[in-house]
Amino acid sequence: VLPWLGQDVVASQLAANWIRVYLVGLPPTVLFRVLQRFLVAQRQPWPPVYAAALPCFGLQPILVPVLVHRFGFLGSALAIVITQWAVTILLLLYLYLWPVHHPESWPTRESVHQAWKPRSLRRCWNLSLGCVLS
Repeated sequence: VLPWLGQDVVASQLAANWIRVYLVGLPPTVLFRVLQRFLVAQRQPWPPVYAAALPCFGLQPILVPVLVHRFGFLGSALAIVITQWAVTILLLLYLYLWPVHHPESWPTRESVHQAWKPRSLRRCWNLSLGCVLS
């Protein structure tokens, strides 16, 4: 797509390679954002901040130079991916060890089954699209 838009072919290939690595970090990022919105709705904005602090200020500054030295510019994408996974895992661990949400708001097996029905998914998609884009 980028060469078609007038971008240099070599630069386009480098960007495509970087994006392929970066895409591995999108699922944990989406999960983190969903959990973050859930917790803010529960009036608990701090757990995502706590979970993100160590990886963002401690892990990533170490990973970037090490991985860039080892893998070149793709190491920067890999450092971001590792950080994204670490942030999400730490938030899930935090919620497991210190449940700060209202227990009745956490989904049960029945509510998860109900949520996967097409009508529910369509409603969720319509409601969440604005939040994701904001």
